Amino acid sequence: MKYTKAITFTLLVTLTLIGLQTNAAGKTERTEPQVIQAVATPSKVDKKSTEDENYFGIFQLGFFAPLQIMPEDYAIYGLKLGTIYSCNRELAGLDLGLCNETTETHYGVSCAILSRRQGSVYGLNVAGIMNLSKANETGLSLSGLYNEIKGGMRGLQMALFSNQAYDVKGVQLGLINYTRNLQGVQIGILNFCKNQPFKFTLFVNAWNK
Repeated sequence: MKYTKAITFTLLVTLTLIGLQTNAAGKTERTEPQVIQAVATPSKVDKKSTEDENYFGIFQLGFFAPLQIMPEDYAIYGLKLGTIYSCNRELAGLDLGLCNETTETHYGVSCAILSRRQGSVYGLNVAGIMNLSKANETGLSLSGLYNEIKGGMRGLQMALFSNQAYDVKGVQLGLINYTRNLQGVQIGILNFCKNQPFKFTLFVNAWNK
């Protein structure tokens, strides 16, 4: 019995010491925090192309823009036909229709009932009723009723009723003519030129300024 108690006591002491060492080891262990490094991935940036996409066609047939063969942002280098209303970015050639429009430069001939030009015109522009140009025209600009050019006219501007241009280097021919600066001749019943001593004259006005 003495030996049994001694062995039991020895085992208990040994297990107790092992447990204490295990707890101490557990307390002294430090768990290193896991550092998660976020790697920034470059995002895809849509870069707009700086190249000028100069789309063009040689023939245009339109009913009422945008119902036309070539889109409005195309340039037409050739023939442009429109039944009611046709519009393109640029034109070099012949433009025929009831209402024609270009948003940039027009080179060539345009024949329409109503002509609308956002950019400069070089050549012949014929409108049966009205011509409305927001930029310069160089050549012949003819209209049956009203002819308005918000830029400069270089050549002949003619209308049965009224002509208007910011400045004129050439001839204005109509019943009523108006310009701010004149280097040429106005022929009509009433002729107005803002930047000259006589603001209006009858029948003929010739000035060089």
